[in-house]
Amino acid sequence: MQTSDDLRELLRRIDHRGYPAYKDTKGVYRFPRYLLSIDHVQGDPFASPSKISVHVKGNVAGFPKGYFTGKCQRRALQDYLTRQFGRTLQQYTFEAKGSGKSGLMSVSRCGQEVLERTACEINAVTGDVILRLEVGFPANGRTINARELEKILFVFLPECIQNSLYYKNNNQKKVRNVIERGRPGIYTRAVKSAWTCGVRGKRFGTAKGVRGFLQANEGRNCISVTKKYGSHHAASA
Repeated sequence: MQTSDDLRELLRRIDHRGYPAYKDTKGVYRFPRYLLSIDHVQGDPFASPSKISVHVKGNVAGFPKGYFTGKCQRRALQDYLTRQFGRTLQQYTFEAKGSGKSGLMSVSRCGQEVLERTACEINAVTGDVILRLEVGFPANGRTINARELEKILFVFLPECIQNSLYYKNNNQKKVRNVIERGRPGIYTRAVKSAWTCGVRGKRFGTAKGVRGFLQANEGRNCISVTKKYGSHHAASA
């Protein structure tokens, strides 16, 4: 596997060449605390941005195991990391200059819903984090401006990773609250559906009935509870 030094040397070698020379950067590079993968390189500075991904080992990211072993908790954490990374990224997008989409840095925008997204994936066993984003490789006209890309990959991106993808650098209380809200959210939708549609023909008639449902299922896997008690309405709520 190539190293970050190899990438820096390559960038300096192709500087001021024609834009297609950027294709030579495609590959995986080992940085001190993560892997950087350049997965797709755009054809010119006006085309759709290049696609890159960051791979952080679970023991480096450092998130508690209970935050990603359950499906609901993992989805909540992935959503949080995507949002946090996106907020940090906004400080740097288009700070590197050039033509067309040069300097653009973006990650998937999250709506109000907490959903599975390809932008961020966490391994349920190891806690490894993969974060995918788009970067506009800089150019002047159609001539490579590798110094600006070096700024993105060796200054801006490491700052975003440092501030977003490592547990110790996040607001740990906020992260815990996000994880804790992930489980009740599923329960609430399941109860709402049960209240509306009935569970096995029996309706909850009082708030006491809802509390009893929550207490009876406290600590259980939220997905299994939804499958057992929820309906189509729970899944789509």
